[in-house]
Amino acid sequence: MERLVAEIDAQMEKFQEMIKINNASQEEIKALHDGLFNPSAVLQARTTVTQGQNIRVLTIVSMNFLPIGIVTLVFSMSVLPHSTDLITFTTALLAVCVPTYLLILVLGFMDAPIRSVKRVWKRLGTESRRSRAGEDIEKREET
Repeated sequence: MERLVAEIDAQMEKFQEMIKINNASQEEIKALHDGLFNPSAVLQARTTVTQGQNIRVLTIVSMNFLPIGIVTLVFSMSVLPHSTDLITFTTALLAVCVPTYLLILVLGFMDAPIRSVKRVWKRLGTESRRSRAGEDIEKREET
Protein backbone atom coordinates (compact mmCIF):
# COMPACT_ATOMS: atom_id res chain seq x y z
CA MET A 1 0.00 0.00 0.00
CA GLU A 2 2.85 2.38 0.78
CA ARG A 3 4.37 1.63 -2.56
CA LEU A 4 1.09 2.60 -4.25
CA VAL A 5 0.90 5.88 -2.30
CA ALA A 6 4.52 6.63 -3.21
CA GLU A 7 3.78 5.94 -6.86
CA ILE A 8 0.70 8.22 -6.75
CA ASP A 9 2.80 10.95 -5.13
CA ALA A 10 5.43 10.57 -7.84
CA GLN A 11 2.75 10.81 -10.53
CA MET A 12 1.29 13.91 -8.80
CA GLU A 13 4.71 15.57 -8.85
CA LYS A 14 5.05 14.77 -12.56
CA PHE A 15 1.56 16.17 -13.07
CA GLN A 16 2.50 19.37 -11.19
CA GLU A 17 5.56 19.72 -13.44
CA MET A 18 3.34 19.28 -16.50
CA ILE A 19 1.00 21.99 -15.20
CA LYS A 20 3.96 24.37 -14.74
CA ILE A 21 5.22 23.62 -18.26
CA ASN A 22 1.70 24.14 -19.63
CA ASN A 23 1.33 27.48 -17.82
CA ALA A 24 4.71 28.62 -19.11
CA SER A 25 3.69 27.65 -22.63
CA GLN A 26 0.44 29.60 -22.27
CA GLU A 27 2.34 32.70 -21.16
CA GLU A 28 4.72 32.34 -24.10
CA ILE A 29 1.80 31.98 -26.51
CA LYS A 30 0.15 35.09 -25.03
CA ALA A 31 3.36 37.05 -25.44
CA LEU A 32 3.72 35.89 -29.04
CA HIS A 33 0.08 36.76 -29.72
CA ASP A 34 0.55 40.26 -28.29
CA GLY A 35 3.69 40.64 -30.36
CA LEU A 36 1.74 39.79 -33.50
CA PHE A 37 -1.24 41.92 -32.55
CA ASN A 38 0.71 45.18 -32.17
CA PRO A 39 2.21 45.19 -35.69
CA SER A 40 -1.17 44.35 -37.16
CA ALA A 41 -2.69 47.28 -35.26
CA VAL A 42 -0.01 49.57 -36.68
CA LEU A 43 -0.71 48.22 -40.16
CA GLN A 44 -4.44 48.82 -39.70
CA ALA A 45 -3.75 52.37 -38.49
CA ARG A 46 -1.62 53.07 -41.57
CA THR A 47 -4.37 51.68 -43.80
CA THR A 48 -6.92 53.89 -42.07
CA VAL A 49 -4.76 56.99 -42.54
CA THR A 50 -4.28 56.16 -46.22
CA GLN A 51 -8.01 55.68 -46.69
CA GLY A 52 -8.67 58.99 -44.93
CA GLN A 53 -6.28 60.75 -47.29
CA ASN A 54 -7.96 59.13 -50.29
CA ILE A 55 -11.37 60.26 -49.07
CA ARG A 56 -10.03 63.79 -48.60
CA VAL A 57 -8.77 63.86 -52.20
CA LEU A 58 -12.11 62.54 -53.46
CA THR A 59 -13.94 65.21 -51.44
CA ILE A 60 -11.74 67.99 -52.83
CA VAL A 61 -12.27 66.80 -56.39
CA SER A 62 -16.04 66.60 -55.91
CA MET A 63 -16.12 70.07 -54.32
CA ASN A 64 -14.32 71.46 -57.36
CA PHE A 65 -16.69 69.90 -59.89
CA LEU A 66 -19.96 70.46 -58.01
CA PRO A 67 -20.39 74.19 -58.83
CA ILE A 68 -19.45 73.57 -62.46
CA GLY A 69 -21.98 70.75 -62.61
CA ILE A 70 -24.74 72.92 -61.13
CA VAL A 71 -24.20 75.74 -63.64
CA THR A 72 -24.00 73.26 -66.51
CA LEU A 73 -27.20 71.61 -65.30
CA VAL A 74 -29.07 74.91 -65.23
CA PHE A 75 -27.88 75.91 -68.69
CA SER A 76 -28.68 72.50 -70.17
CA MET A 77 -32.37 72.84 -69.26
CA SER A 78 -34.77 73.86 -71.96
CA VAL A 79 -36.37 76.42 -69.63
CA LEU A 80 -33.80 79.09 -70.44
CA PRO A 81 -34.34 81.22 -73.53
CA HIS A 82 -32.32 80.33 -76.59
CA SER A 83 -30.73 83.75 -76.56
CA THR A 84 -28.30 82.73 -73.80
CA ASP A 85 -24.79 82.66 -75.11
CA LEU A 86 -21.33 81.74 -73.95
CA ILE A 87 -20.82 85.07 -72.15
CA THR A 88 -23.92 84.46 -70.00
CA PHE A 89 -22.73 80.93 -69.23
CA THR A 90 -19.24 82.18 -68.32
CA THR A 91 -20.66 84.94 -66.11
CA ALA A 92 -22.91 82.48 -64.27
CA LEU A 93 -20.04 80.02 -63.97
CA LEU A 94 -17.79 82.64 -62.41
CA ALA A 95 -20.58 83.93 -60.16
CA VAL A 96 -21.11 80.44 -58.72
CA CYS A 97 -17.60 78.99 -58.81
CA VAL A 98 -15.48 81.87 -57.47
CA PRO A 99 -17.38 82.25 -54.15
CA THR A 100 -17.51 78.48 -53.76
CA TYR A 101 -13.77 78.08 -54.31
CA LEU A 102 -13.03 80.98 -51.95
CA LEU A 103 -15.19 79.32 -49.30
CA ILE A 104 -13.35 76.03 -49.83
CA LEU A 105 -9.98 77.77 -49.45
CA VAL A 106 -11.03 79.63 -46.32
CA LEU A 107 -12.47 76.52 -44.70
CA GLY A 108 -9.41 74.52 -45.72
CA PHE A 109 -7.06 77.01 -44.08
CA MET A 110 -9.32 77.27 -41.04
CA ASP A 111 -8.97 73.56 -40.31
CA ALA A 112 -5.58 73.79 -38.58
CA PRO A 113 -6.43 76.84 -36.40
CA ILE A 114 -9.70 75.23 -35.31
CA ARG A 115 -7.86 72.07 -34.27
CA SER A 116 -5.27 74.07 -32.35
CA VAL A 117 -8.00 76.05 -30.56
CA LYS A 118 -9.73 72.79 -29.61
CA ARG A 119 -6.42 71.41 -28.33
CA VAL A 120 -5.79 74.52 -26.21
CA TRP A 121 -9.37 74.49 -24.92
CA LYS A 122 -9.04 70.83 -23.96
CA ARG A 123 -5.69 71.48 -22.26
CA LEU A 124 -7.17 74.39 -20.28
CA GLY A 125 -10.08 72.22 -19.19
CA THR A 126 -7.70 69.47 -18.07
CA GLU A 127 -5.50 71.93 -16.15
CA SER A 128 -8.48 73.53 -14.42
CA ARG A 129 -9.73 70.09 -13.37
CA ARG A 130 -6.26 69.26 -12.04
CA SER A 131 -6.06 72.52 -10.12
CA ARG A 132 -9.51 71.94 -8.62
CA ALA A 133 -8.48 68.41 -7.67
CA GLY A 134 -5.29 69.81 -6.10
CA GLU A 135 -7.34 72.34 -4.09
CA ASP A 136 -9.61 69.54 -2.88
CA ILE A 137 -6.58 67.51 -1.77
CA GLU A 138 -5.11 70.52 0.06
CA LYS A 139 -8.43 71.11 1.86
CA ARG A 140 -8.55 67.47 2.94
CA GLU A 141 -4.96 67.63 4.19
CA GLU A 142 -5.72 70.75 6.23
CA THR A 143 -8.64 69.14 8.03
